[in-house]
Amino acid sequence: MHRPRSRFIFLTWALFCSTVGVLAMPRPEPTSPPTRVELPKRGLSSWASSVAQGLPTDVASGILPAFQGLPSPDDIKEQLNLTDDSINQLPIQVLNIPSYANWTSSGWNVRIHGQAYRQPPANNETLDRISSIFIADLEVSSLNETGLQQSRNMSASMLALPAGDVNLNFTLTSPISNASLLIDFPVATDSRGEFDQFIQLNAQDVPTNTSVMSWPLYTVNVESGNTTMWFVPPEGISIVSDIDDILRFTQIYVPQQGLYNSFAVPFVPWSDMPNV
Repeated sequence: MHRPRSRFIFLTWALFCSTVGVLAMPRPEPTSPPTRVELPKRGLSSWASSVAQGLPTDVASGILPAFQGLPSPDDIKEQLNLTDDSINQLPIQVLNIPSYANWTSSGWNVRIHGQAYRQPPANNETLDRISSIFIADLEVSSLNETGLQQSRNMSASMLALPAGDVNLNFTLTSPISNASLLIDFPVATDSRGEFDQFIQLNAQDVPTNTSVMSWPLYTVNVESGNTTMWFVPPEGISIVSDIDDILRFTQIYVPQQGLYNSFAVPFVPWSDMPNV
């Protein structure tokens, strides 16, 4: 049985850990388990403070922490005084990951993946307490309005509750004709609220092309969950890159600074990479 995961873990995985290739590397030598170092608790509640109970020493060598102390759904329900009935009354929201489609002999093979969740309400004080863990060297109150809003948005994502056993449908919209194609997703979301399937589209629905096409993908009857589907032609060269410190400035190789840049600093392109 899978342990339900916070939407923040899913979002962090999507942003920080997405790769599209594996390089052959020598087999690493065995190493001893990393020790943990204590960080200031700053008077936070116990479930939030668990995040700051310690980071592995390998963080010093440039590896981001694993966020093992993030609150579980039961922790969130308890701290926010939520009941199952009140949670079920919250609207379904969807985090849809921008994805791609490959051209095959049978048409386009489209990957649709993301997470369905419910967002419980939380006041600014609660969100600021969570933010203070991840930017521990800086008082949240010292952030400007833009940084404060971003940190609260990031912290709110950690309170999101996964929505399992939800059936979703999607529409792809042609940017040329504005016609929409309905996609019936074949399976419900799993216990973590996640969905991930390849869907075969007929060549008549989306014709092949010699250049990359981008079509908007919408989640039916859900205000959130809009993303972009990239149709990659059968010929040519495509470059797909990770985000952090390649397309955006994050400094994930300095973990505490990377967290600060992610929580409190608006998106900043790295050098001239977007034009490259």
